[in-house]
Amino acid sequence: MSRDEMRYRRYTTQEGLSHRIISGLMQDSVGYIWLSTWNGLCRFDGEQFTTFNQTADGEKVGRLGLVRFTRSGRIWTIRQSDRQEYLLNEATGLLEPIAPDSVKPRRIMRVDANNGPDSLGLRLWHDSMTYYVPYVGAGLTTNTHYTAIADRQGTIWANFDDALCQVCFGQPTYEHIDCIDPRHTPDERYGDEIRAMLHLRDGGYLLGCKNGCIYCYDDDWQFVGYVTPQGTLSRQRTSFGARIYAMLQGDDGTVWLGSRGQGLFAVSGIGIDREKSRVVAGNATLVVRYASPTLRNDNIFDLVMADAHRLLVATWEGGVQAFDIAADGTARLAASADPQIGKVRRISVLNPSLYALCSTQGIFFVDDSLRTVSQLGTMDMSDLCQGLDGTFYAATLSDGVYTFRLPNHPSADDFAQAALHKLDVPEVDNIVMSAVRLPDDCLCFVSDDALTRYYPNTGQVLRIDRSVIGSDVTFGEARPLLSAGRLLLGTTIGRMQVQMMPPEGYTPNLVLNVADTVRVTWGNVVPEVRAVAIDFRLPRLVQYAWRECPDSVWHVLGDVGRLPLGRLWPGTYCYEVRSTDARGIWADNSRSVTVVVGLAVWQPLAAVGLLLLLTVVAYILRRRMNGPVRIVERAPVIGGIQPSQPIVEARDQQFIDNVTRLVEENIDDVQFDIDRMATSMNVSRSVLYSKFKTLLNTTPGNFITEIRLKRAIQLLNTRQYQVQEVARMCGWDSRRYFARSFRQKMGMSPSQYLEQLGK
Repeated sequence: MSRDEMRYRRYTTQEGLSHRIISGLMQDSVGYIWLSTWNGLCRFDGEQFTTFNQTADGEKVGRLGLVRFTRSGRIWTIRQSDRQEYLLNEATGLLEPIAPDSVKPRRIMRVDANNGPDSLGLRLWHDSMTYYVPYVGAGLTTNTHYTAIADRQGTIWANFDDALCQVCFGQPTYEHIDCIDPRHTPDERYGDEIRAMLHLRDGGYLLGCKNGCIYCYDDDWQFVGYVTPQGTLSRQRTSFGARIYAMLQGDDGTVWLGSRGQGLFAVSGIGIDREKSRVVAGNATLVVRYASPTLRNDNIFDLVMADAHRLLVATWEGGVQAFDIAADGTARLAASADPQIGKVRRISVLNPSLYALCSTQGIFFVDDSLRTVSQLGTMDMSDLCQGLDGTFYAATLSDGVYTFRLPNHPSADDFAQAALHKLDVPEVDNIVMSAVRLPDDCLCFVSDDALTRYYPNTGQVLRIDRSVIGSDVTFGEARPLLSAGRLLLGTTIGRMQVQMMPPEGYTPNLVLNVADTVRVTWGNVVPEVRAVAIDFRLPRLVQYAWRECPDSVWHVLGDVGRLPLGRLWPGTYCYEVRSTDARGIWADNSRSVTVVVGLAVWQPLAAVGLLLLLTVVAYILRRRMNGPVRIVERAPVIGGIQPSQPIVEARDQQFIDNVTRLVEENIDDVQFDIDRMATSMNVSRSVLYSKFKTLLNTTPGNFITEIRLKRAIQLLNTRQYQVQEVARMCGWDSRRYFARSFRQKMGMSPSQYLEQLGK
């Protein structure tokens, strides 16, 4: 196995640590890290430090020594100066003095860590290997190592170099590698896009690069050599002589290589030397090239085995062709698809007699003779994958992801009824190059600079962008490769390895900063409800989601678990919150909190009195300012009696015109609301509500939304703007909220509305 990577992070007083010198460390049963410092006791939850340094009489405890927890689970510490012992009252946040030796603190496991040479830093031992956390400070007096522990996840916490150091071992979750051989020649880089990847059946990997090289690695990603034009391996930098865009290994061990501009290659004899545990080229190495006129086009973008003896080849200009593989490994052209299909990027085998072709003109369905059965859509399709429930997800290079459904063996009627539906997930980019289903039954969409994980069962979304994967990472068009618990992705300068599965047996504990039931009086703001997942692995990709019970829809909060409650009407509300772990995998750790909003004794009477007062005031103001809407009767019409038409007074019509113009002038301003409308019209909120109710039988808020939606429909009708652009132009800061409002009015999403316009 490869050496684990050591990753560390330093926390100082700037991040909230109460003092630079830590005398004791421990982890409690919940998962919190507790620190006794020279300025009181500190608790760390992975996001923030909380300091406890006072007694009930206001005394500051100062420098503390050890910190332990008692057999009853309470936090115990001792002051250095006079050996005074304390127990923490977590309910009050105060330290309670106790008599010496009145409790028996439990011992904790410590970690073997020592100061190393000045030039190296703190020395740690892990898996029989030595690691160093480098010094940051200048003088030896500030580099003193005081204490260290290992938590339940194997993370090491050490007070060192005027800071709390958090040290993790293991393979990184998201690792971008641009070096060909990081261990031996770290300065030698790929320098170009990795365009094809293959896991060999007997072990090892092949990577095809746009620079014409094919790189060979063993199962531990130790570099073995370059594949030569003769099919052998060389440690010297050697070009294969063709840019490989697709790789595939047949059941007989033959490796098929599809190139850009030089056709199809067959390489036999590449296998694994079990004794030497490395990939080698066998004696039977043979390279065969298939090119025009056997192939319609020499630009190959995908290779798929339809069965054990049939190879499907996707070309950029000539559609798809099928080759039958003979017993001797040679290939014979068996069928060709309609050349009008044109440029094909990906092939998906739906069943033994039905294939889906992702082309620049849509998705084409062909039978096992490559005859076209049906076509779906006309967009530039890049990839296709199937969810656990059978839904297909089609990635495009222009408008995100679309879904459709087909039975396992569709009939002509099934194809006629199939339709593309836009996946209404704002976190998914418009340009999606690949789509793959991951082991945890979520879908991963690969765009230029982000990975988006989508969980169809819950609707939850996790977007991983350059803030996590690195600012210099841009993904390429290589087909993603799932192997040994990793997702391998090609980038424009190397490869990205994503650890897919979390360590077994660990689910982060989710803790709340409030009790399970929160009681508040109506009119007061509900106290902040914050959830924290206790998972200290690096990097932290923890995301949070919440829902109001019994609502089944989870709403993603992002990387901060604060519930957006604010002020609530009287009643009982139940909320549920959950999180991912530090790797971004949704965990089964949901917690519930109940909020009870009650009325004070005087509030019902005050509410009735206020309602009566407002009713009287509104009536008087309406009579004085505008009066009621007058109906002017006219003479009956000869031939039948008709009711007269209502006539709106000029002042009222002027008011309607003014508010309409005001909304239009601020239509792209997200902050424009009822308060700003009332201020601009120089009236109070109550008068504004009264006039809208009298003149338009609506509320100011509904009026603003209505005008914005009508403008959005006008913009969509031009078919010149994307949904996200229209949302911003009409005053929505979230495509999701825009889609929700649009659906309430139109009965469909904006994307579905655009689809209907195109029909």
